Amino acid sequence: MQSAIDDVGKQGVFHIVINTAVDEDLGVIADACRDMPLLTGFSALAMPLPDLYHAVGLVAPDAFAAIRPEKGSGAIVLSGISSTTTRAPVANCNAGAPSFALDSIVHSESGPQAALDCLAEHPPNSVD
Repeated sequence: MQSAIDDVGKQGVFHIVINTAVDEDLGVIADACRDMPLLTGFSALAMPLPDLYHAVGLVAPDAFAAIRPEKGSGAIVLSGISSTTTRAPVANCNAGAPSFALDSIVHSESGPQAALDCLAEHPPNSVD
């Protein structure tokens, strides 16, 4: 994986999109990308990073202790993926609050209007 990333970098490619259908590949992807200045992706990609960063001495073992953020009124949580890792916290956030499922395929075909309509129905600081 690392050699493939290095090869495309030598060709002048600055953005790489990597995807996987199996969790076993997440560690390989995270390890190959851990030194990049910007790494973004779905939540499962981040799972191997604390152990990788700890192994090379970048962070203390407890540096990534879970902290649950407080949601104020008008908070919005966006999630465009439905992986097993993401479903539980999204369901927790959606409990008792308005929600809208983002689907990149649907939105690429029909546009963002359904999401905009949902936002209009539940403006920030509204009380449901």
